Amino acid sequence: MKKFFLTLIVLFFTFCTRKEENQYPRLIAPKANKIIEVNSPHMLESTPVLLGLNFIKDTTVIFHKQRYNNSSIVDLGKDTLLPKYDLKIIIDTSYNFHYNEFEYEWVDLHKTVDSLLKLNLEFRILDELLGKVHYGKINILRKQHVKSYPLLIYNNETKKSYLHKSFNGIQLIQEAKDSDGKWKPIEYLNNLNSSFISYDYYELKAKNYLATSIIRYHGNFKTKIRVKIRLNNHYYYSNEIEGFINQSQFNDDFLNLDFYKIFDPYLEDEWFLVKKNYSLLKSDL
Repeated sequence: MKKFFLTLIVLFFTFCTRKEENQYPRLIAPKANKIIEVNSPHMLESTPVLLGLNFIKDTTVIFHKQRYNNSSIVDLGKDTLLPKYDLKIIIDTSYNFHYNEFEYEWVDLHKTVDSLLKLNLEFRILDELLGKVHYGKINILRKQHVKSYPLLIYNNETKKSYLHKSFNGIQLIQEAKDSDGKWKPIEYLNNLNSSFISYDYYELKAKNYLATSIIRYHGNFKTKIRVKIRLNNHYYYSNEIEGFINQSQFNDDFLNLDFYKIFDPYLEDEWFLVKKNYSLLKSDL
């Protein structure tokens, strides 16, 4: 009799463990021969891309260069005011994942474009040169696969939700607790195109998921990590996970006036802090 009850207990815990491991749908990525661990001494740019939309079961990831089904993207117009939806933001740590569209190395923009700024070129021409000097290098870096975490956005509403599709993608950054236990950003958004207004929205069905991914950082500082996301000018937070970073990733001093003038040579001084706060998801433009 004791063996019978012991068997039941083992089966019960096995069932619960399996349920916990598989409670969310998984993203299926292609195999890669080399997967890189990101151990960065610097704060990196957040570059999340859409990997899946309107699914409830395991799904194969959609690559950045593939065109997604436009029937799931709608134009709601400039006067649209949307509520704060009941959304769950989930970092799934239950399995190994990798993705290859991240900027995972530090690129010193100032060294590459200082000479261009001195020429006082028109922004259109400067943008073209930046595309050759800076973004061409980043595209090479992005060909590498990096260790990542799947990030799921679950629509817990009983109807469709509409999530703003900004020009620079899904607006999210990772935050971590510093040595004083305060949440601080360890990533930033590049708001180069923040003046571009998009009225496109992802149409997320009730009880369905939208998927992207985040870098799984490595470092010598153990801490708590979460994702902060801005959707329709409302803010959401993910579950907290344990992870490792480098404390130098908290340093955002490089986000200074000169940095933003690389992208916008005519930026007025009074707009600098607005730009920086927007980059760190501290305010709206």
